[in-house]
Amino acid sequence: MHLGHAFSALFVKKIAESLNAKFILRIDNLDETRSKDIYINQIYEDLKWLGIDWEEPVRFQLDNIPLYKKAINKLQDDELIYNAKTKNKEQKKSLLNTNRDDFDPDGNLIFFKKISEKFIKNNNDLAKKRFDTNQALKNINSDLFFRDLGPKNYFMNSIKADPLKWGNPILLNKDGAAGYNLSVVIDDSNQEVTHVTRGEDLYETTHIQILLYHLFDLEIPKYCHHPILKDKNGKKLSKSKNSISLKQLRSEGTNVSDIIRLTKLDKYNDYFEKLNKNIISI
Repeated sequence: MHLGHAFSALFVKKIAESLNAKFILRIDNLDETRSKDIYINQIYEDLKWLGIDWEEPVRFQLDNIPLYKKAINKLQDDELIYNAKTKNKEQKKSLLNTNRDDFDPDGNLIFFKKISEKFIKNNNDLAKKRFDTNQALKNINSDLFFRDLGPKNYFMNSIKADPLKWGNPILLNKDGAAGYNLSVVIDDSNQEVTHVTRGEDLYETTHIQILLYHLFDLEIPKYCHHPILKDKNGKKLSKSKNSISLKQLRSEGTNVSDIIRLTKLDKYNDYFEKLNKNIISI
């Protein structure tokens, strides 16, 4: 974990305390090459050092694979997923003469279903599975809304979801692993999460996740998207960019008070107090 992770974890802790709620920890271990025991134990050690306690037992996403398969089967029965055959180069070529916005919020090309792409008859073939967003919206035939209690949006009673900005996202990878949008919806519902607190870099994903909640007839949680810590160049802190780890900071004599100061968490104290006193409607 690095400073960005520390800020996020401490922010979640403050939200939980403000709402008299529980801090739930879930380990994303669908990518087994990045979820070795040594890394997981380091997460536990870092969180404990930050003074964070969580509900036991810790949940692991690999344990929820049967739930993901059940969800995929429902979408399959409703003809809402299909084998993704269009390649990036083909998609880019087909978009050269279009005027619409062809990129999703992450900057990736948007894909919509082609006539040649068939709905899945079975899940055994090794192909990415895309979600037919257009058809799903037609099936629901109503506007979708969500609440975001984060510092930027808490004053808004509701936000209208726009799932089409994602085109037809991948819900199942070629190796059979569930995509992010599917897994978090199923995981959060399974754990009865009432308030999803995460970085605002994930804010846009809420638009497609709300649609999945409706299709699975699940209770929609409230959301709280917090600011993201950035480096001096305005880039998000990340392990891939060699952001200094909490383990290293500890070895250099840094304490938790230093972490709070470095992350400027205290600047949100007024916001947390408003949540605690129900000045911000929850």
